[in-house]
Amino acid sequence: IHGLMRQRLIDSCMSVGITVSQTIITRDMLNQASEVLLTNSLFGLWPVRTLGELKFRPREFSKKLMRLLAINGVSECEAGAGD
Repeated sequence: IHGLMRQRLIDSCMSVGITVSQTIITRDMLNQASEVLLTNSLFGLWPVRTLGELKFRPREFSKKLMRLLAINGVSECEAGAGD
């Protein structure tokens, strides 16, 4: 879904030189992922902790994106952006 928060995240990343690509995610890609994130206008950026049997934990990239969104006025990300 091409949502508002998704687009805001893409625009924010591109503004600081973070490469953004869009693709269909396969199960193998999820198995190899170190972080998985969701976006939504209600909560901003949400790190996924479990997906079925897979376990993830927020790492530095999640925190970096939360800080970036918080700087760009997404108040939902302010609490998660702090270290």
